[in-house]
Amino acid sequence: MNDLLSVSQAWFLNNEGLLSSMAAMLAVVSGLIFWFSRIFGRFGESLSNRFGKKIGEKKSDKTPQSLVTKASNKVAKNKQIIAVLPFRTLTNNGDEEYLATGIAEDIITSMSYSRLFPVISSATSFSYKNSKDIFGDISRDLNAKYVVTGTIGHGLNLLNLTVELADCDSQTQLWSEKFSSKATDLFHLQEQVSERIIGKLSPALRSAKMGYARRAAPNSPDAWDHVLRGLWLQSQSSSETNLDAIKEFQSATEMDVEFGYSYALLAYAYHLRSYMGWSTNFTDDLKSADKYALKAISLDSEVAESYLVLALNGLIMRKFEMAQKMATTAIELNPYNGLCWLAIGLVDLYRGRYQEAIDHFSHVERLNPRDPLQWLFHIAFSLAYFFKGDLELSLTHSQLAQIQPLGKVGGELLNVACLSALDRHHEARLFLTSSPPAKGAWDFVLSRLPFENTEKIGVLVAYINKIDSHILSGSDQSKRSTAV
Repeated sequence: MNDLLSVSQAWFLNNEGLLSSMAAMLAVVSGLIFWFSRIFGRFGESLSNRFGKKIGEKKSDKTPQSLVTKASNKVAKNKQIIAVLPFRTLTNNGDEEYLATGIAEDIITSMSYSRLFPVISSATSFSYKNSKDIFGDISRDLNAKYVVTGTIGHGLNLLNLTVELADCDSQTQLWSEKFSSKATDLFHLQEQVSERIIGKLSPALRSAKMGYARRAAPNSPDAWDHVLRGLWLQSQSSSETNLDAIKEFQSATEMDVEFGYSYALLAYAYHLRSYMGWSTNFTDDLKSADKYALKAISLDSEVAESYLVLALNGLIMRKFEMAQKMATTAIELNPYNGLCWLAIGLVDLYRGRYQEAIDHFSHVERLNPRDPLQWLFHIAFSLAYFFKGDLELSLTHSQLAQIQPLGKVGGELLNVACLSALDRHHEARLFLTSSPPAKGAWDFVLSRLPFENTEKIGVLVAYINKIDSHILSGSDQSKRSTAV
């Protein structure tokens, strides 16, 4: 051992110069590493500033898509969901029906402002009105914990409401109360009912001020009556009732120029008129929808429908970034509105993000299993699956869309395109023989598909022309795809 130490000492003494040189080289190399790391770090910061991330760093999902996913998870986990059914009338007076529906609809809207308890959209909850097992169906289909029902009647110039709140799981009544009010004070009555419901669900709020954003009450009772009539007419989904609804909402805005909610409803009515082909001047109606939506936001920035209209209009005009931003804002304001989720799914669809679109449409279906707009959901599904390459699923959804009258034309078009793409030409021709489209009907449907890549329209056209080249007009394909 001593000999080994002696040899080592001798070696170090004889190679002292070499060791000094190696130490110097090590110091130089360390210095170079330090300075290169500084330079590379600054380079990485420069790229980070330019492209949004550092070298080697995983990309952070800060896009609106991640916000939507977060909202979706919040919806899925919530166990305090409320469903409000249309109120029942105590008489056979048909004039009370719009009040019965309008009151329930506005309680839903008022409660959606609370941000304390999520409430199912009227389009879905109203479909359970005649359900034989209301509690079981609503709990199972909508994951709802509570259901609100009520009756409405008139007496001695008073409007009488009886409202009940029940627990779906135990099927027991939690609270029941009668309200009376002059018809001219209907808006405040509905606010009172929604506040009382929330108070019963959250005892801590009973004695405290309701800490949620409220819509400003209309200055004119007649303005509110026009809003309720407009909502009732809009739910009928026809060109005539849509035009009558526009007149009612327009009257509401004229009677109270500061009531933002009525402008939002007017904006949506105009959008629906232009999109559904009920318009005599598509461009003017689209501009009116934008104008009234912006007006509504300037008066009340918390109404989700205003941003929804801007999102849907943005899609039609192919302003995809704006459409996504508006749809995301609408979801943040009301994550239980199926149309808001549909809008952001359509953004994905028309930009070629088919799986993301399917995920969002699936969420719409879970959220609104009985929505009257199911035909539109199925057409959206069919398009997404078609371009994703799953033709069988696309065909299934095209057939489901045809069950509802408003989805018949679009469903038939996609049905033929799918059969053609599957080389089932004989089936496609038999289908056309039994259900020939009206002249120009399929051209109209194609004009309502604003794909960012307009060649996608050409794909559909090519498959349809394989079956029958006379179905579509001879107009230029690019004009058809950019008509809106």
